[in-house]
Order: sequence, then C-alpha cells, then structure tokens
Amino acid sequence: MTSSDNIMVERKNSPSPSGAGGRSDAAAQLGGEPAGASARVDLPGARRADPAHNPYEESAPGGAEPARRSSGRRVAGPVSRVDSVRYAGALGWTVWGTILPGLGLLRAKRPWAGAPALLLAVAAGAGLVYLARHRQLAVEFLAQADWLRLAAGGLGLLALAWAALSVVTYRSLAPRGLSVAQRLAAGAVVLCLVLGLSTPMAIGARYALVQANLISTVFGDSLNQSVTLPTFTPGTDGDPWANTPRVNILLLGYDRGLSLGRTEAQGGLTDTIMVASIDTKTGNTVLTSLPRNTARMPFPTDSPLYDEFPRGWYNGYDADNLEWMLNTMYHNLPRLVSDDVIGPTANLGADAVKLSVGQALGVKIDYYILVNIDGATQLIDAIGGITININKRIPTDFGWLEPGPDQHLNGTDAVQYARSRKADDDFHRMSRQRCVINAIVRQADMATILTRYEAIATAGTQMVRTDIPATMLPALLQLALRVRDGQLSGMQFTSGENGFRSSNPDFALMAQRFAEAIAASTAVAPAPSTSAPPIDPSGQPVPPDPPASVDPPANASDTQDMTDFCAYNP
Repeated sequence: MTSSDNIMVERKNSPSPSGAGGRSDAAAQLGGEPAGASARVDLPGARRADPAHNPYEESAPGGAEPARRSSGRRVAGPVSRVDSVRYAGALGWTVWGTILPGLGLLRAKRPWAGAPALLLAVAAGAGLVYLARHRQLAVEFLAQADWLRLAAGGLGLLALAWAALSVVTYRSLAPRGLSVAQRLAAGAVVLCLVLGLSTPMAIGARYALVQANLISTVFGDSLNQSVTLPTFTPGTDGDPWANTPRVNILLLGYDRGLSLGRTEAQGGLTDTIMVASIDTKTGNTVLTSLPRNTARMPFPTDSPLYDEFPRGWYNGYDADNLEWMLNTMYHNLPRLVSDDVIGPTANLGADAVKLSVGQALGVKIDYYILVNIDGATQLIDAIGGITININKRIPTDFGWLEPGPDQHLNGTDAVQYARSRKADDDFHRMSRQRCVINAIVRQADMATILTRYEAIATAGTQMVRTDIPATMLPALLQLALRVRDGQLSGMQFTSGENGFRSSNPDFALMAQRFAEAIAASTAVAPAPSTSAPPIDPSGQPVPPDPPASVDPPANASDTQDMTDFCAYNP
C-alpha cells in the first residue's frame, strides 16, 4: 500500500520477556514509550485514553496511599484531600478558620459552607462594633430579661455551631495517611479550639440567665406598683436624663436583728436611712443621713397618711417612745392603717418612709432601695471586700477592728464597722456607713463586676428590694456611671448641732440645710478664659475681674467631702 493514510506499522517478532502484553523496560515501568520507539502511532480502532483517567492515582489494595507520581518522582508525604495542603498547613488553616469562621472552608474549596459562615462572622463583628459605639443600646439590652434569656439560648447554639465548624474545617483539610501521633496532636489542637470557644460562650450564657433572674426578682412588675413613683419623660439625643435635672433615691438599711434574737414576726428596723440626691448631668451626689431615732416625722398634707397621722409619726405624748421612731415606720405603720390607704402599692412601709423623709427634707423622693444588712455581707464578699481607713479602734460582736490606713475588710468586718455603736453614738455610725457606701461605689470596678458577677447578682437578689421599674434600668445604669465619676459629698443631722433635735426636729430648717448642701454640690467654678486680656487706653492690660464666688452653705460644717472625711486621720 502506498497511501500514507492507511499505513499500518506492525512490529513482529518483538520479544516480550514479561509475557503477552507485558512491559519490562524502564520506560514501560515509568509509563513512557516502549524502548526503541521513535514515535507514537495511533492504530485504527484503538481506544484512546481518557484524559481524566489517571491510572496511577488508583488506590492500592488495602486502601494504601495512591502512588502519585510527578515527572517520574513520587511526591513525598501525605497530602490533603483538596490539593497539596500538608499537615501543618491543615492545622494552621483550621486555627484561622476557627478565629474567622468560614475562612478554612474556603481554603478547603467548600464555598457553599465557607462563604455564608464568613459573612455571618463579619456581620456579627460589625454588630459588636456598633454596640460598642452606641452604649445605650447595649445597656437597654442588658436590662431586658426576655432578651437576655433569648441571648443565653443563642449563645449555647452558637457555641455548638462554632465548635462543629472547627471540626469540619479540619476534616476537610486533613491529609490522608497520617500517623497515630499526628492524629492525636491534631485532635488535641481541635479540642483546645472547641473548648476555647465554648467556655466563654457558656459563661456568657450563664451570666445572661443570672442577669435575667436578677431583673425579674428585684425589678419585677409586681414589685414596683406604687403611687409614689414619678412620671419619667426620657430625653433625646441619647441622654435619657435630659428632662430630669435631679433624682432622689431613698436608701434603707434593713436590719432584722437576727444576731439579737429578733424573730421574723417581730420584723426589722430600718436603722440606716439615707437619701442620695443626684445631679443627673454631672453625677455629683449629696448623701445625707437621718438619725434612726428622729421623732414626729411629718407626712405631706395632700397624702392620706396626713389624715391618719396629722401630728406626724408620733403617739401624741411621748417623743422618746421607741416604737414611734423613724426606724420603726417601715414595719409598724402598715399594721396601723389599711393596706390601700394611699392607693395600690407593693410596699406600704417603704412608700410611707418615702413620703415622710421627702417631706422632712423638702424634696420628692423618686425611688427607694432597701438593703437587707445581713445580705450586705454577701455583696461585699462578692466584690472581694473593701478597703477603708479606720481612725480608731472599733469594737464588734467578734472582737476589735484595729486602726490603720487602707484596712481591707471582708463582708462580715465591713458590716460590723458600719453597724457598731459600742464605742460611738448613732452619728459617728452614720458617718462610717457613708464611708462604706463610698468604698463600694469607688472600688467595685468593671473588671471586678465582670469576674464576680454571678456572686454579686446572687447577693443582690437576696438583699435588695426596690420600686425601680425594670424599664428604668437602662437610664439608671447610665446614671450610675456618672455617679461613679462624679463628686460625692455627705451631710448628716446631729442632735444638738445647728438647730437640729432628734426628739423635736425643725423640719423647715432641715429642708433649708439640705437645699444648701445640694447647691454647694452643683456649684461649678467658671472656666479660665483663653482669650487675650483687654488693653486700656494707656496700653496696659486690664486686670481680669475676680472670679464669681459661690457662697458656702450657712451650715458648711454639715457638708463633707467623702474622700476627705473617710481619709486616714487618727
């Protein structure tokens, strides 16, 4: 045949040492052309090799690693199911894929799972940044019990999903043929990642449930029914207090006298009666104390309690009767009048004290917070104790508190320091109580609150009762931050000084003195001028006018800067 198109090349008598179809030379063993062939010729009707078929990547018997070859050389070491990702690379991508969810799955060429995970992670990060820059939204969230419970469940599901994502990422990238040691090491890394994710989320879920329980227990709707609550109109531009220049909170320390053998039926005494008057703009606070044995406490003339007690909280003939002192009103008054004497209320005793103390001081008391003194021990222990200065030896029920600067007290000793009357009178005790409150406010920093939050919240549910509505919590949390950064001053009414007598107080004078203390706390010195001084016609600078002075209160000795008062000065 002479046609080149039909030329058939056939080698005959070619020896085949390996038998029919065998290939024995080196080229054949490497998958190349038979020795001696200068060209490859396709025979008519011959089956062409499938380009996608690579017989050299077929698994060896028993599932062994395929004998992958490149350029005649075997690739060393196990490689990923995806491509050439090695063992260390798989671990590295797993770590990055856990820190930034979805990134490792994208590397594993699974965009259908990696892309949504990555987008969700970026969105969540942007949301956290937004909340950090809009603190009011975060505070409002922390004050909603229902939202907190949903957040707790969401954190649990997120922890499971994130942990599963970490495992799937490693499985998608892990090479075949790993040794036992490599598998154990990889498992340890993935386990650490899973625990590192799930532990903080579990803590966050736990804290969310604790916070929800605290809000429901202390600020529940059934606990703040009161005709004495103010009408609150929130401000705008992110300041809820823009329309409320001042808020007055009654602080009651309730002592059941368990150590004295008093029974629950006998009730307790509010031996600590304070009012915190807060400037909502600056956070400056005046903290005043009323003696527990103050008699003849008045009621507003427009209150039904005035009709019941027109001469005040007084039996009419004995101002020294211990059952008619201010500290007994909380427990005794509800037993002498009908439950609805002032209208719907969840705590008639507290409302009566609010109305009476507000009338005596010439202000309207907005809210009350009653603290069980026995529970205060747990609160102070929960924040790790407090550090105060002790200026004299204080006797307690268990021994003595020795004088000295920066004395760190646990809950029991701090409460004993605040309650002791064995070496001092009521007035010194009221001063020490304000020092304890000042120490708690100043020393309960954010790190302490976060790390000890569960204990603090648990103590709070056992020791606090209030009429503050849960809806007010976001605004009050903002105000608490201002109080912490503001200036705290204190004053007290001491029998025999500045016209005050516990058995027969001059309530008009008390209101005047309290107003003067508030005015002193809000007075701000004018800011120094930064402009050039004016020049008179002679060319000489005109001396500046003396700064406007702020007159101190008439009874300046009543007002105390708590930092100075509580300093070490034996």
